[in-house]
Formats: sequence, structure tokens, C-alpha cells
Amino acid sequence: MSEMIFKPCISVGTILFGEERGTVRKESGDSFREFKKTKFSQNTTDDFGGYHVFYDGSDKVEAVEVFPANSVLYRDKNLLQISYAEAVKLLKDHNCREDEYGLIDSDAGISVYAPDHNQIESVLLFRKGYYD
Repeated sequence: MSEMIFKPCISVGTILFGEERGTVRKESGDSFREFKKTKFSQNTTDDFGGYHVFYDGSDKVEAVEVFPANSVLYRDKNLLQISYAEAVKLLKDHNCREDEYGLIDSDAGISVYAPDHNQIESVLLFRKGYYD
């Protein structure tokens, strides 16, 4: 998958939030690697190369982290090819907060990982309530 259209709290490309892990794997057509993202992870994550899919305890999609090998279109902008400053402007009308790792917009379901607050290294797109 190279270009993904993000529909806030609904889908990332063809991946729907709340979709079963087996369905994601079947529809992706790509090989994947299952792993624990951190030692604190409650479930495993699927690595499809340019993106990771996170699942809740019921094996349903709760988030997708996309890396620069892909593009994520939101409001006609590729979130992985704009500057951090542009991302802040794009999300300024939402309920977003900045921290040392980047920017989180809980209303839109977007987390921008840019620890230097300059270059965006990945974008996490998530279902409603993911950070609650």
C-alpha cells in the first residue's frame, strides 16, 4: 500500500477501525511480521513493512502507524511529506496538544511523531477513544 486516504476515526486506506485482525491480514495481500511493540503492549502488532497495525484485546484494529515509505492523505495533504509546522497549522482547529514527541489530535485521531519538532518520522492514526 503506498497511498492511504485517512478518514478520521473510520479508516486508513482499506483498513477499518474495529476490523478483525484476520480480515486485515487476508485483505492486505502483503506478508507481515507479528511482534510486541513494547514490553508494556497488551497485544501484538502486525508489521506490514511501511505500516504497523495495532489491535485491542479482542484483535480488532485500534490504530495504524504509517512510515514515510507510504503517503497518508488528510485534507489533501500528505502527512508524511509536510513539515511539523505545517502539521500544527493543519490541525490547529482541532483539539490537539504538543509534547516532547510531537503532536496528538484526539478529535481527528492523529498523532504526529516528530521528536525534534521538525521532521515527521511517522503518523499514528487511531480510533475514537484510543488515548482515553
